[in-house]
Amino acid sequence: MKRADSLLLSTALLAGCGLGPARPPAAAVEAGMVPPAPPPAPTETAPRLRAWAWACDDGGTVVTRLEPDPPAVKLRLDGRSVRLPQQVAASGVRYADDTLQWWEKGSHAMLQRQPGAAVVNCSENRPQSLMEDARARGITFRGLGNEPGWLLEIGPAQRVRLDYRYGEINLVFDELPPRTDAATGQVVHEGRLRGHRVRFTIERQPCRDDMSGEAFPATVRLEVDGRATLGCGRPLGD
Repeated sequence: MKRADSLLLSTALLAGCGLGPARPPAAAVEAGMVPPAPPPAPTETAPRLRAWAWACDDGGTVVTRLEPDPPAVKLRLDGRSVRLPQQVAASGVRYADDTLQWWEKGSHAMLQRQPGAAVVNCSENRPQSLMEDARARGITFRGLGNEPGWLLEIGPAQRVRLDYRYGEINLVFDELPPRTDAATGQVVHEGRLRGHRVRFTIERQPCRDDMSGEAFPATVRLEVDGRATLGCGRPLGD
């Protein structure tokens, strides 16, 4: 029996013995006897953000939110809010009115404040984009911590979402009202869900993330099933 035929027979026997989908030997694939396995299906991508934050080369900042119908973008810059309709563009996505123009392409953008003015380059500030996206979703407070990694969001209203241990535990409380600790004045949320006991305390004490170094105005003490960890947080206004 030829070597390539022997390889094919071995593959068929393994598949017929109930050992699961057989993986063709590399030699058979290389010989052209067995087609290569298709590439794995792409994993689901994260939901698209609703808002973005941009840092511009002139020292300014821009916050953008998309409006789908009709396509437009709402910009917050220079202490004002402006809505620009989408325009035809050869590359990227362009929004403009009679004076202001905004182009986006991936994580980069260009701003022109008036016709003939210099074009200012801007780059997305991803940490701030996540904050702006949370604000657009109605989140009123956002906290995070490390080792184990966790993310906490409050809002809309008294809804609380907790991703703990990098998403290993994901809990959503439809309502988790706060109470004020009479002795310390701290705000405390506490509840049980799906066998997990959660308690977190928010204190208006400055905090610095121990990995990124980012500064936050609040400190969060999180307890999950009796294990306590400290993190940082920030209230989100409109």
